[in-house]
Amino acid sequence: MTREQYFIYPRDKSGKRTGHTICVLIKDGKIFHGTALCSGTDQFSRKVGRELATERALQAFENHVEKMLDLV
Repeated sequence: MTREQYFIYPRDKSGKRTGHTICVLIKDGKIFHGTALCSGTDQFSRKVGRELATERALQAFENHVEKMLDLV
């Protein structure tokens, strides 16, 4: 079984968290991504970051599907 969803939590050069979550989806052999970025005043939450990033990656996939259907 292969994974279709990955999460990345970038860090800066000193190794500190950036408050950035990236969701990578692999669907139909194509890669889609969504991101979530905390502001300086937000409390970092992996759960919230994952939810937002996943929602945005799924929206990118849906936009792709709609665009392909418009071409038919």
